[in-house]
Amino acid sequence: MLCSPLRLRATLAALLLPVLLCAAAPAAASTDGAASQPRIIGGVPSPSAAYPWIAKLSVATPAGTYLCGATLVSPTRLLTAQHCLEGATKVTAYIGKATWTAGVMRTSTSFVRGPGVKKGDWAVIKLSTAVKATPVKLNGAAKLDDTATFRALGWGVTATGGASAVLQEVDLPRQKPGTFDCATTTAELCAGVPTGGKDTCQGDSGGPLLAKNGKSWVQVGITSWGKGCAQAGNLGHYTRVSTYLKAIQAAIAGA
Repeated sequence: MLCSPLRLRATLAALLLPVLLCAAAPAAASTDGAASQPRIIGGVPSPSAAYPWIAKLSVATPAGTYLCGATLVSPTRLLTAQHCLEGATKVTAYIGKATWTAGVMRTSTSFVRGPGVKKGDWAVIKLSTAVKATPVKLNGAAKLDDTATFRALGWGVTATGGASAVLQEVDLPRQKPGTFDCATTTAELCAGVPTGGKDTCQGDSGGPLLAKNGKSWVQVGITSWGKGCAQAGNLGHYTRVSTYLKAIQAAIAGA
């Protein structure tokens, strides 16, 4: 079985040590020889109640159970990455707490998926019952896509193995299309430190990339993929919410 040239940022729930997973799994591995550093790199723990719309996903598939992030975008809908739901038969979500085990639990077997990585890596999950929490705001303004510094959130596994129990956050400078490995496209946003050291990684897929709009956070991106993690010249790639907002809103409003 050949591995993907990309490292998608979902991770296997049973992972005890940093490993590279092949194409059958959502957490496809890099074949560029890069060392695996599977977590939000260079971040800090998030305050316990700072992001009431954040969610951790446990995604059941025939190949195993995978971990991703998501955001609450309506009382009954979550937004995540399309590649997190490949082969999904059931999703269990934990919503609203930095320590994910304390979150409100909901389940789902109903999904609307976007086209996929590099061409619309988004998906909407319909929850079994509503959640009483304020949803995150989704970006429809192009000016926020040009924010100088974004914030990413996630529960990627730690450097020593095993999933992080506490939500991590990291601030990442925006990088313009055409710089480093950032393609000129409206499908994605790129963020990261050119010299490396800060990034999202496995287990962070589907989580939000945020921009500050006044006193509020607005979701501008969805964690999607990267070549390695936190390495010089290789950025994090995030689905651009504003490009797919109409399709996402239609999925949120759908039955």
